[in-house]
Amino acid sequence: MNTGSKYEIDTGSATAGVRGTEFLVELDQDKNSKVIVYEGTVYVYSKEMKMETAIEKNEKIEVNRYGEFKQKEKHNELPPQRKEQLSNVESEQENIEKIDSEWLEENLSKEESDDEKNENESPDDIKVLLENQAEDISEQQSSTVLEEINDDVSDRAKLIINVK
Repeated sequence: MNTGSKYEIDTGSATAGVRGTEFLVELDQDKNSKVIVYEGTVYVYSKEMKMETAIEKNEKIEVNRYGEFKQKEKHNELPPQRKEQLSNVESEQENIEKIDSEWLEENLSKEESDDEKNENESPDDIKVLLENQAEDISEQQSSTVLEEINDDVSDRAKLIINVK
């Protein structure tokens, strides 16, 4: 809307005028009006009572079908379009959590599958695996023992030479 332009909503029992604001006007089946202001100020005019009242941010008011104002009330409601946006964000968050959960479940099942493969090895497979590990250890230990023997022999030979 252009600055200085006028915008009003007429429900029969009330007229709501916009002055730089975000608001909602509802009309029920009995022709009672409700004005909810989310941002700015809305002036509600009762045609029957020839009265106007200002409804500020986070306030709401009801006007019955006879044009009588009920008491203003505070509210902390979100505008419908923001509720929808929030709902969309929450839905996206749920989708992300679902994808994360599925990914985690899939990767855990792969690890469990690998563990099951190890559990499902035959005794012969396990025996061969252990023998190979033992050979590796044995070769390392043999090498260490041979080095120690060679060092000892070398030291004894030096001792014999020095004695003669």
